[in-house]
Amino acid sequence: MIRSLLFVLASLASAYVQARVLSALDLDRLLNLPLLLSALFATPYQLPSRLAGATVAGLALDALLMRPFGVTALALCATVLVGSALRSDLEGWPRRFAAAAAAIASGFVTEVLLFTVAGEQAGRGFGITFSWLATNLPLVIIATWLGSRRRERLRLDATLRTQ
Repeated sequence: MIRSLLFVLASLASAYVQARVLSALDLDRLLNLPLLLSALFATPYQLPSRLAGATVAGLALDALLMRPFGVTALALCATVLVGSALRSDLEGWPRRFAAAAAAIASGFVTEVLLFTVAGEQAGRGFGITFSWLATNLPLVIIATWLGSRRRERLRLDATLRTQ
Protein backbone atom coordinates (compact mmCIF):
# COMPACT_ATOMS: atom_id res chain seq x y z
CA MET A 1 0.00 0.00 0.00
CA ILE A 2 2.80 2.40 0.89
CA ARG A 3 4.67 1.56 -2.34
CA SER A 4 1.55 2.24 -4.37
CA LEU A 5 1.00 5.60 -2.71
CA LEU A 6 4.67 6.51 -3.15
CA PHE A 7 4.50 5.63 -6.84
CA VAL A 8 1.41 7.81 -7.35
CA LEU A 9 3.13 10.69 -5.51
CA ALA A 10 6.30 10.19 -7.57
CA SER A 11 4.20 10.28 -10.75
CA LEU A 12 2.57 13.51 -9.61
CA ALA A 13 5.95 15.01 -8.75
CA SER A 14 7.36 14.00 -12.15
CA ALA A 15 4.39 15.67 -13.87
CA TYR A 16 4.97 18.86 -11.90
CA VAL A 17 8.70 18.85 -12.70
CA GLN A 18 7.88 18.19 -16.36
CA ALA A 19 5.34 21.01 -16.57
CA ARG A 20 7.10 23.67 -14.51
CA VAL A 21 10.83 23.04 -14.30
CA LEU A 22 11.61 21.38 -17.64
CA SER A 23 9.25 23.72 -19.49
CA ALA A 24 10.95 26.75 -17.96
CA LEU A 25 14.36 25.38 -18.97
CA ASP A 26 13.08 24.53 -22.46
CA LEU A 27 13.87 20.85 -21.92
CA ASP A 28 10.29 19.59 -21.99
CA ARG A 29 10.69 18.35 -25.58
CA LEU A 30 13.95 16.61 -24.74
CA LEU A 31 12.91 14.60 -21.67
CA ASN A 32 9.48 13.34 -20.66
CA LEU A 33 9.66 12.14 -17.07
CA PRO A 34 6.08 10.81 -16.67
CA LEU A 35 6.37 8.79 -19.89
CA LEU A 36 9.69 7.26 -18.88
CA LEU A 37 8.47 6.57 -15.35
CA SER A 38 5.31 4.90 -16.64
CA ALA A 39 7.19 2.78 -19.20
CA LEU A 40 10.00 1.70 -16.91
CA PHE A 41 7.89 0.81 -13.89
CA ALA A 42 5.00 -0.88 -15.71
CA THR A 43 4.43 -4.28 -14.16
CA PRO A 44 1.43 -6.62 -14.15
CA TYR A 45 1.83 -7.26 -10.42
CA GLN A 46 1.10 -3.68 -9.42
CA LEU A 47 -1.07 -2.66 -12.35
CA PRO A 48 -3.73 -0.70 -10.39
CA SER A 49 -1.17 1.55 -8.71
CA ARG A 50 0.70 2.07 -11.98
CA LEU A 51 -2.53 3.01 -13.76
CA ALA A 52 -3.43 5.37 -10.91
CA GLY A 53 0.00 7.00 -11.14
CA ALA A 54 -0.29 7.37 -14.92
CA THR A 55 -3.77 8.86 -14.60
CA VAL A 56 -2.74 11.34 -11.91
CA ALA A 57 0.40 12.37 -13.81
CA GLY A 58 -1.48 12.74 -17.09
CA LEU A 59 -4.30 14.79 -15.61
CA ALA A 60 -1.80 17.00 -13.78
CA LEU A 61 0.19 17.57 -16.98
CA ASP A 62 -2.95 18.41 -18.93
CA ALA A 63 -4.10 20.84 -16.27
CA LEU A 64 -0.71 22.51 -15.79
CA LEU A 65 0.00 22.85 -19.52
CA MET A 66 -3.62 23.72 -20.44
CA ARG A 67 -4.01 20.87 -22.91
CA PRO A 68 -7.20 18.95 -23.69
CA PHE A 69 -8.04 17.30 -20.38
CA GLY A 70 -7.39 13.55 -20.24
CA VAL A 71 -5.36 13.13 -23.43
CA THR A 72 -2.03 12.68 -21.69
CA ALA A 73 -3.62 10.50 -19.01
CA LEU A 74 -4.96 8.12 -21.66
CA ALA A 75 -1.60 8.03 -23.42
CA LEU A 76 0.23 7.26 -20.17
CA CYS A 77 -2.32 4.57 -19.28
CA ALA A 78 -1.76 2.98 -22.71
CA THR A 79 1.96 3.06 -21.95
CA VAL A 80 1.42 1.25 -18.65
CA LEU A 81 -0.92 -1.34 -20.17
CA VAL A 82 1.39 -2.20 -23.07
CA GLY A 83 4.48 -2.20 -20.86
CA SER A 84 2.92 -4.44 -18.24
CA ALA A 85 1.49 -6.84 -20.83
CA LEU A 86 4.81 -7.24 -22.61
CA ARG A 87 6.99 -7.22 -19.54
CA SER A 88 5.08 -9.72 -17.38
CA ASP A 89 7.76 -12.26 -16.48
CA LEU A 90 10.39 -11.39 -19.03
CA GLU A 91 13.91 -12.21 -18.00
CA GLY A 92 16.98 -10.59 -19.38
CA TRP A 93 17.84 -7.10 -20.46
CA PRO A 94 16.87 -7.20 -24.17
CA ARG A 95 13.33 -8.32 -23.45
CA ARG A 96 12.84 -5.69 -20.74
CA PHE A 97 14.20 -3.05 -23.10
CA ALA A 98 11.85 -4.19 -25.87
CA ALA A 99 8.89 -4.00 -23.49
CA ALA A 100 9.84 -0.45 -22.38
CA ALA A 101 10.43 0.68 -25.97
CA ALA A 102 7.07 -0.72 -27.10
CA ALA A 103 5.38 0.97 -24.15
CA ILE A 104 6.91 4.34 -25.04
CA ALA A 105 5.93 3.91 -28.69
CA SER A 106 2.35 3.03 -27.75
CA GLY A 107 2.11 6.09 -25.52
CA PHE A 108 3.37 8.30 -28.32
CA VAL A 109 1.00 6.82 -30.91
CA THR A 110 -1.95 7.12 -28.51
CA GLU A 111 -1.14 10.74 -27.79
CA VAL A 112 -0.75 11.64 -31.46
CA LEU A 113 -4.10 10.03 -32.27
CA LEU A 114 -5.89 11.69 -29.36
CA PHE A 115 -4.40 15.11 -30.07
CA THR A 116 -5.44 14.74 -33.71
CA VAL A 117 -8.99 13.88 -32.65
CA ALA A 118 -8.98 16.81 -30.21
CA GLY A 119 -7.86 19.13 -33.01
CA GLU A 120 -4.56 20.05 -31.41
CA GLN A 121 -1.07 19.87 -32.88
CA ALA A 122 -0.26 16.16 -33.10
CA GLY A 123 2.45 14.90 -30.81
CA ARG A 124 2.83 18.21 -29.03
CA GLY A 125 3.53 16.62 -25.68
CA PHE A 126 5.87 13.72 -26.33
CA GLY A 127 7.45 14.99 -29.56
CA ILE A 128 9.86 12.23 -30.57
CA THR A 129 12.80 13.72 -32.48
CA PHE A 130 16.42 12.69 -32.98
CA SER A 131 17.51 14.69 -29.93
CA TRP A 132 14.73 13.07 -27.91
CA LEU A 133 15.96 9.62 -28.96
CA ALA A 134 19.58 10.55 -28.27
CA THR A 135 18.66 11.60 -24.74
CA ASN A 136 16.06 9.01 -23.77
CA LEU A 137 17.42 5.89 -25.46
CA PRO A 138 20.51 5.72 -23.22
CA LEU A 139 18.31 6.38 -20.18
CA VAL A 140 15.99 3.51 -21.08
CA ILE A 141 18.92 1.20 -21.86
CA ILE A 142 20.62 1.94 -18.54
CA ALA A 143 17.40 1.71 -16.52
CA THR A 144 16.33 -1.60 -18.06
CA TRP A 145 19.83 -3.03 -17.63
CA LEU A 146 19.89 -2.02 -13.97
CA GLY A 147 16.37 -3.41 -13.48
CA SER A 148 17.28 -6.74 -15.01
CA ARG A 149 20.41 -6.97 -12.84
CA ARG A 150 18.38 -6.17 -9.74
CA ARG A 151 15.74 -8.76 -10.63
CA GLU A 152 18.38 -11.39 -11.25
CA ARG A 153 19.96 -10.64 -7.88
CA LEU A 154 16.58 -10.90 -6.17
CA ARG A 155 15.86 -14.17 -7.93
CA LEU A 156 19.13 -15.73 -6.87
CA ASP A 157 19.52 -14.39 -3.33
CA ALA A 158 16.69 -15.35 -0.96
CA THR A 159 17.87 -12.87 1.72
CA LEU A 160 17.12 -9.89 -0.58
CA ARG A 161 13.46 -10.82 -1.14
CA THR A 162 10.79 -8.97 0.76
CA GLN A 163 7.94 -10.97 2.24
